[in-house]
Amino acid sequence: MKLKAPPLLPIAIIAAVLFLLDASYFTIDQRAIGIVMQFGEILRIETEPGFHLRIPYVQTVKKFDARLLPAESGVQTITTKDERALQVAAMTKWRIADVAKFYRATAGQLRGTDLISKGLGRALTSELSTHTMQDAVTGDAAMLAALKQATVQETKDLGIDIVDVQLKSVELPKDNDYTAAVYDRMRAERQRVAAEARANGSEAAQKIRAEADGTAQTLLAEAYRTAEQLRGEGDAKATQIYAQAYGQDPEFFAFYRSLNAYRASFKDKQDVLVLEPKGQFFKYFKDEGSSK
Repeated sequence: MKLKAPPLLPIAIIAAVLFLLDASYFTIDQRAIGIVMQFGEILRIETEPGFHLRIPYVQTVKKFDARLLPAESGVQTITTKDERALQVAAMTKWRIADVAKFYRATAGQLRGTDLISKGLGRALTSELSTHTMQDAVTGDAAMLAALKQATVQETKDLGIDIVDVQLKSVELPKDNDYTAAVYDRMRAERQRVAAEARANGSEAAQKIRAEADGTAQTLLAEAYRTAEQLRGEGDAKATQIYAQAYGQDPEFFAFYRSLNAYRASFKDKQDVLVLEPKGQFFKYFKDEGSSK
């Protein structure tokens, strides 16, 4: 007994139904954003991970990467503010912020990275030309902030967020003569700065020294004036004391003054006076006992 083959029509119908069911949904994972399109127009945007429905053959889906993505400007030769030619490359990290705007601006993401790289290159040329070579070599924070803002402006119509911009490489042109000239200019600039610093230091030192000398002279003059004042007051006090002592015992005061005169006259052993022993100076040299 021969087995009959199953009818083909039911199998075809089942296969068509399964195919339609498979085409009626799509998946979005956490790393992607989906755009549902109908007749070339954006119908809706799907950002939630999981399964989503669509009308088969009427609605199509385009998926975009929602992660942080890189873009590079490529190496460009740029003349800095201080007229130094540098070969510079920059890179940026970006992500899609407005997927519909990004889709329209980039023709379905085919030219997205290329447009971002070109915008970054234009921003790099405009900003680096307003900064010095030292800013570029050291990665000056203010310069990088300005470069990021310029990149944002250059790519504002692409529907993206610029998260970060950094210089990837900074090099001198591969020309030995030019490199030597740059180093010579850098050396001359550093020598000029050093000479200026030394001159400023010398000027400051002279100013401090002059101020110190003036202060010292003022202090010495003030001290001398005070000393003279104290000496005058002491002499006046001594004169007053002498006068009081003389008033109490004139004879003793005369004797005391004579002793001081004798001490001053015969201070050294070699002192000799050849005088006639008369007068008041020799009054107390006389032997009062023998004259009696």
